Order: sequence, then C-alpha cells, then structure tokens
Amino acid sequence: MKKQIDNWKKFLNETKVSVQDAYESFMDLQIIESEKIDRTEVISFIRAIPNVTTVQNMGQLQSSPRYYVATYSIRFVLKKGQEPGNYYTNILKPYIKKINGVSILRDKGFKRIEVSWF
Repeated sequence: MKKQIDNWKKFLNETKVSVQDAYESFMDLQIIESEKIDRTEVISFIRAIPNVTTVQNMGQLQSSPRYYVATYSIRFVLKKGQEPGNYYTNILKPYIKKINGVSILRDKGFKRIEVSWF
C-alpha cells in the first residue's frame, strides 16, 4: 500500500507553471492641478485599467500651481503568449489619455519582468 501511495505522490507532484507574463512600463505623466482630480485619484484610475496590477509614483519631476509632473511605474499582466505591444499601444495608453486632466509627456516603453507570486 505504501508503494502505491508513493507512486501517487510522484504522479501528483505539482510544478509551478506561469500562465501570465508580467511587464513594467514607465511614463512621465502631467496632471493639471486645475482639473477636479488629485494625484491619488490618478493612481486609482490607472489601476482600474484592465490587466494593470500596480501603479506607483516614482518621483516628482516638476510642480507648479497649474501642473504636477511625475514618473509613474505601471505594472500589468497578460496571458502567456498575448502580445504586449498590442495591449500597451491599443489599451493601456489610450485609457490613460482618457483620464481628464492627465497627459502622457514621455513614454519610456515597457519591459518584461520576473515576479514571484508567492
């Protein structure tokens, strides 16, 4: 009986197979202070874009009474094999451009990153 249980344990051995690819992009975003939006809301709006996992303000570049400019790190995940350039160009950037009071000043592109989920 022990031999049968050991055989089943070998058979049921789980391997970690990633079903998603993770990417990180950096963008310099300008927020118009006169619009009725604040910096934390911008992060929330970007985070609401499909497949976006985290958004982080990496630091202020400049600020004035009218504008706030900062670099943002935006991480997103896609199903294994899904084309990241298509998502980046046709979904992520247009969604950001639709946020009132936000514009992309500088697009620094994206790269694939390794993440450990657990």
